[in-house]
Amino acid sequence: MSYQRVLSPNLPQPLSRPSSECSIDQVTLSNIKRTSNIESSQITPPPVTNSTTSSQMIPPNGPNYPSTNTSQHVILQRHPMLWQGLLTLKNEQAAVQMHYVCGNRNVAVQALPFHESNSASLRITQRMRFEPSQLQSLENKIQSKDECCILLALPCGRDQVDVLTQSNNLRKYFITYLQSKLAAGIVNDSAGFITHIFPPCDFSEQHLVQTAPDMLHHLSGISHLMVVITTTTNTTNHA
Repeated sequence: MSYQRVLSPNLPQPLSRPSSECSIDQVTLSNIKRTSNIESSQITPPPVTNSTTSSQMIPPNGPNYPSTNTSQHVILQRHPMLWQGLLTLKNEQAAVQMHYVCGNRNVAVQALPFHESNSASLRITQRMRFEPSQLQSLENKIQSKDECCILLALPCGRDQVDVLTQSNNLRKYFITYLQSKLAAGIVNDSAGFITHIFPPCDFSEQHLVQTAPDMLHHLSGISHLMVVITTTTNTTNHA
């Protein structure tokens, strides 16, 4: 695959955030839906074992998850949070939680940075244009579930006000930017892995409808990104 580099002058240092982040509850969901206006860009592209120790994983914030809405609770159980931190692009950033959708969880655990004291961060430094050959190559990786993990990135914050701020940042500086470039963001920090970050588009909607229709329906109108992490070497035996 060929990638375009994203120029990032005067890069800021990652912000230190409290370990207790607030995830999206029912009130915040309705507020975000009122303040978000995301439309999918019209682009038409051609049992998991987790061996990670508990100290490496960022546990879900139980008290902050919705308890009054059974469907929300079931969805969050089905799609647990695997990572929490800052997503950065050029001089902008947004705090997100990444929820498991499908594939090999170990791929995500090995590829994503985890820090016990400071907030972990992922920096987008390249772009992958939505070209048929690029998307088909990625699709082949996705079909090999052992070499891929799909996550859904959602805004999070210290409180409900901060969640709204992070949602706006995610929409304005990441979703709108990537949609305008007709491209996915690329994080290439981990040896052996590539992280593809998709704004809402036909390619992402197609996969989320197939793998997490309940979560996609529940988050309709909410700022989100589909994250596809793949290995850079093909370890699958083909006939």
